[in-house]
Amino acid sequence: MNSLLSDFIKKATEDTKIYVIENYTCHASKDSLSYIKMYTPLVELMKDKIHKIENFNVDYSKIDQTLSTLKGYSELTATKETDKIILRFNNNAFRNNYNLLDLTKMDLTFYCVRAGKMHERELNIEKELNLLEEKEVSTISDLEKQDDNNSNQLTFYDVILAGLKESE
Repeated sequence: MNSLLSDFIKKATEDTKIYVIENYTCHASKDSLSYIKMYTPLVELMKDKIHKIENFNVDYSKIDQTLSTLKGYSELTATKETDKIILRFNNNAFRNNYNLLDLTKMDLTFYCVRAGKMHERELNIEKELNLLEEKEVSTISDLEKQDDNNSNQLTFYDVILAGLKESE
């Protein structure tokens, strides 16, 4: 391990604003842009079959590029026993030929900063693309329901560094 990385890990474990997250299993929520992005490389292989079924023209080679342009990061839901969080990854930060799908198969340690809270349902592609839709709250009952919904939110973290766990 190089000294810059070693220094970062040492400082990160001492800094209360950096969370070291371990032993979580990651997956992409179905119907999310992250889930679609995981599998877009396969779409190019299946384009003839898809074209015959759907009967419309799409430049399949540009789907992944379009998703990357649309959104610069991807979220994965991470679970450990009864705890569930959301990890957000910068799409341009992957190294050593790793990709989003690889993260779901690896035992990793994540160095993160807490970025906020959100409902897991906000990862749904329809919700992500309608973020500007305004909701009106008109009654006390609506406000109480909104407060109840806030209690079901998950903490989400921006991942600064993800790396293989040290051998035990």
